Amino acid sequence: LLSILPSNISLFLILLPFVATLPFVYLVVTRVHNQSFTSLFSSRKKVDYGRIVFSFILWGGISAVMVFTDYILSPEDYEWNFKPLPFLILFLISIVMIPIQTSVEELIFRGYLMQGFGKLFKNRWLPLLFTSVIFGMLHLWNPEIDKLGIHLIWYYIGTGLFLGIITLLDDGIEYYRGSAGDVIGTAEGGASGSAFFWQYDVELNISENNLRVKFSDWIYQMDDYIAINKATVSKFGIEIGVVTIVFVRGAPASLIGPFNLSEW
Repeated sequence: LLSILPSNISLFLILLPFVATLPFVYLVVTRVHNQSFTSLFSSRKKVDYGRIVFSFILWGGISAVMVFTDYILSPEDYEWNFKPLPFLILFLISIVMIPIQTSVEELIFRGYLMQGFGKLFKNRWLPLLFTSVIFGMLHLWNPEIDKLGIHLIWYYIGTGLFLGIITLLDDGIEYYRGSAGDVIGTAEGGASGSAFFWQYDVELNISENNLRVKFSDWIYQMDDYIAINKATVSKFGIEIGVVTIVFVRGAPASLIGPFNLSEW
């Protein structure tokens, strides 16, 4: 059916399911898993638009250089074929629907599945391999596979590996959730280098009154034996206290302990 339709309409129909999938991804993450949508693609508290713009400019520049180089080397492969109306339709589809399509793919593969496999396998590299192979195999039905051959599937698997490695190196999927008896709901956090961030709500009993506050914990690993935890306590976004704890284990702990807290 798609082969008998105009190319722009065919492209629109191919991309339409991705537009319909995006709200379902949002609902699964926020309602079923009860976590913020941002946590699907970043361990940071907010969307880093600077990184998005930088990545767009970088990759756009690389693509432009590659196309220009190919044109210089093989000008006979290019033909001027400008038709204003079809071009305008294609332009609108490209700037509206293709970003949605690529974003949905990344949210599912480098976000949702990467995190899910990470929880299952407890490491980085198996999730990277699994998501890349699945990503590649789902491109088996692309029309270019029929035109250029099955070997092109390695390009898609390699692309999945490349994008997955970028995600891992950028701390984009190191998202964690946890629970404890005194934590209200679920604690959420992420890793960034040797630092780890937790955020959660706790109900404190102060003068026989219950006060719900938010804890924002930064845990810094100093070496293999010492970690420093700085917890900021806030209410309505206003800081009301800071708690600093030092964790010591192994040989250094044996040199300074044990402590008798009742004598403090």
